[in-house]
Amino acid sequence: MAFFKNKGNEISKFLEDLTHIEINTIIKDGMLSTPPPSTLNEMVVNIFTTYKNKLILIVNWNKYENNKIDYAKLNSFKKLHATLTDIQSDFTLKKIKLDDKDYILFLRLISFCEYLDSTQKFILYNNESVYNLPIPTLQNTEYLINAPIKDRVKLHRTYDIGVEHVIMQTRFSLDGDVVTRIEKDFATSPQQTIIDIHNKQINISVKYWESLIGLAKNLITQLFNGTK
Repeated sequence: MAFFKNKGNEISKFLEDLTHIEINTIIKDGMLSTPPPSTLNEMVVNIFTTYKNKLILIVNWNKYENNKIDYAKLNSFKKLHATLTDIQSDFTLKKIKLDDKDYILFLRLISFCEYLDSTQKFILYNNESVYNLPIPTLQNTEYLINAPIKDRVKLHRTYDIGVEHVIMQTRFSLDGDVVTRIEKDFATSPQQTIIDIHNKQINISVKYWESLIGLAKNLITQLFNGTK
């Protein structure tokens, strides 16, 4: 019974995630034709490396110096989180103002660390929290991350967006609410080609969303019919 209860909870969370979709359009300076990570472990390691490197770039761009920070020892999300929080407080104290894009990225880094910290019971490594675990250990271990569907989706989305600047974002909800956000610089000089690509993404995503909702509906119907 416990198995079915756990599976039921997981399906319920998955269905809850189907109540909305989000379409993001990103412009990159360049792209590598590297395949996506084959495991969640590789994905988390990639996210950490990307975030750490971006933090160093932001700090250097803003000529910020803090002798207390040893980047060589910055080897876990817990340490990264603490460092980000300390730097944020120091920025406020010293009245250092980041440019809007860097500020948004800085908050994105903190937000993901907070997410990992708050979901320690969901994302585990051999009963150890990924948030606390040194990245080299996670990179070389034979144990794989165990995570529910909803958290897997979150990790994939975080990996896909990385530290790129999202210029257009559209979010749909089942209640009919539609919100489109456009990056300020792009809004002042929009390019029709990019807008057309974003609209095409929306059409494809909505059709796929509809098929998923139909699949979920059939699954629920079968489950209820099976309990009769």
